[in-house]
Amino acid sequence: MTISDDFLMCAALGYDCIVYDYGSNKNIPRAVWQGLEWLKYVLYCRWYSKEYSPKGRAKSSKTYFAEQYSKLSKKAKARLDYYKKFLAGPLSVSAITSSTDRDGDYEWYAELLK
Repeated sequence: MTISDDFLMCAALGYDCIVYDYGSNKNIPRAVWQGLEWLKYVLYCRWYSKEYSPKGRAKSSKTYFAEQYSKLSKKAKARLDYYKKFLAGPLSVSAITSSTDRDGDYEWYAELLK
């Protein structure tokens, strides 16, 4: 499980964490409907000791998520526990998604960032 320290700290502090993902020819990329729902599942379990029911296409993944959660390494759980002590609000993680025809157009994105 790889998630940035900045993201985990912001999530623990209760900030609105918005993931933007514009996947090629997909309105809702797998990274959101499965990956982000997996992250929420893990954080609710680890930080709040609450069961989280995945939304959308990941709804049927609840059993799979539970199995994978039980397989998290001690190191991964310890890292999550480190941020748990900073909890200062409810978990607020969401996504804004859409499809794009610019996938792989690195020059366009480089110019946009300037």
